[in-house]
Amino acid sequence: MRKQIILALLTVPTQLFSQCTVGSNQPPPRTSSGIPTAFPAGFTVDVYMLSGNLCGTPCYYSQFSPDAQTAISRAILAWNAAKVTNNSNVVLNNTWSNPPNPPAAPSIEFENTHGADISGNYGLTTQAWNYYPGAGWRLGAVVVNMNDAMTNSHFIQHIAAHEIGHSFALENCSTCSIPSTVMEAGLVGLNDPTNGATAPTACDSAQVKATAFP
Repeated sequence: MRKQIILALLTVPTQLFSQCTVGSNQPPPRTSSGIPTAFPAGFTVDVYMLSGNLCGTPCYYSQFSPDAQTAISRAILAWNAAKVTNNSNVVLNNTWSNPPNPPAAPSIEFENTHGADISGNYGLTTQAWNYYPGAGWRLGAVVVNMNDAMTNSHFIQHIAAHEIGHSFALENCSTCSIPSTVMEAGLVGLNDPTNGATAPTACDSAQVKATAFP
């Protein structure tokens, strides 16, 4: 592993918003040394959900509720459904288990975290790099901290799908309208039951294909 990258979903001031458009208001991909922050094409990525019983004292993590687990699983399935459209052919394998120690690569670990420990963010993604023979440097182990104040299933799925998007090199879009991208930032309030995309949109898939998996 080489370095870590941390991304957060924050609330932003109201401004002008428009339809997500690749090459326009959709931001360029997140990169490091010119390499998109994405998993290697065609790889299977194991996804884990940290259980609260692994906590120390004090405990910074809590158990995901059954509804939250289902919402995260739906976000995973939504990204899998886009694997051909976005040209990544990356398969997210939901293991429904605790992560290994040390974390495997490639992998995503979801942790249900007290909001104060992630500065009130709805979601916080930390990424580490890994070297793959034949593929070079790509994303390795990824940790997604989910704010435990989130209780609405729709909202949890929206945030989970958004945070997964960062591991396909997608950035927050601070000028994109709500339904046009899962990467909108700051327009959807805590536990909103209806707003916020819960799956990558056509614009998201086009951006991933154009920049991370051409």
